[in-house]
Amino acid sequence: MLGRIRTISYDLREGLKTSLSSPSKTVIIVGVVLILGVLILIAGGIMLGIGIHKSNQKEYIYITNEPVKDQSTITPPGGSQSTTTPGSGTNPSSQPQSTLTGNNASPTTPVPEYNLDNATVYSPIVADIVILLDISSATNATIVKDINDFFNQTFQAFNISTGPNSPGYIHFAILRIPGDSWGVALVAADFNTVTSIGLLQMALKNAAADPIYDPPVTAGQTLLNQALNVINGTNFLIDGGYRTSIQNHLAIYVTTNSAPSAADIALAQTLRGNSTYQFMALAYQSDGTNINALTQFVGGPYCVLQASSRPELLNTVPAYKLATKILTAWKNGTGDYFCNTSSIYY
Repeated sequence: MLGRIRTISYDLREGLKTSLSSPSKTVIIVGVVLILGVLILIAGGIMLGIGIHKSNQKEYIYITNEPVKDQSTITPPGGSQSTTTPGSGTNPSSQPQSTLTGNNASPTTPVPEYNLDNATVYSPIVADIVILLDISSATNATIVKDINDFFNQTFQAFNISTGPNSPGYIHFAILRIPGDSWGVALVAADFNTVTSIGLLQMALKNAAADPIYDPPVTAGQTLLNQALNVINGTNFLIDGGYRTSIQNHLAIYVTTNSAPSAADIALAQTLRGNSTYQFMALAYQSDGTNINALTQFVGGPYCVLQASSRPELLNTVPAYKLATKILTAWKNGTGDYFCNTSSIYY
């Protein structure tokens, strides 16, 4: 009997040792569940990361896609060219729901919207751009403000810089062209002056005739010829920051109803011919009487932009056309603005 008790005690001790030294099925199951839980959490984290990446990728694609292409300025690759009347602001055929008809457009007219804040497309552009601003009695402070807003819209994604440490990007200059009685065209900024979009806005604002400090405004634009000689003179071409190392040089004449003279047209043709500058014009609130002269001045109808009102000026169509022309001249490497065609080449 005593031997039997000892045997049972021995078996219990050995069983207890076995239980303590080998995991039970319950412990194993709990361990497996915990491992699976951890794996599920890891997999969830990976899927969440993939989802965030795809979301960011979609946003990146939206930002870096090129703007909707305006069929009035572009020949679709492999397709037929779609053209519109120059300066009419007619919508691209790819957006037939838009009914903008140039000077007949009203503020409520639906228009195509273009992506002008695309830094990937516009910020690498290199160009020297001089704005020839009519500040005669044909314009006023309100018109100059609208024009300022237009240029701000156009160049919002361009990289504006200057100086020896910024050999690339956009350099701006501004000339004030007053009425005939002032007797002189005035340099508001040369290519070494404007270093940001903010300074461009300030320079344009200050370029308007000041009723307190400036002489009375008068009619006439005979000083346009003098302004052309200024931007073609030593102070600009050598000392004023003009870059001979690039091909993209643009002069933009901004006016309302003023018309270049025959001498102005001839001088602009010379400057275009020797590639000193190419020309564009913005006729804001024009009655149409100066469009033919402006067309001759710039070298073709597709380099004359028109808008009859602030809503039409700022509906992104004129700004996109100007930005596209500058982009074209930079990408084609020749500085050619193709003023006689609606196509772009690069």
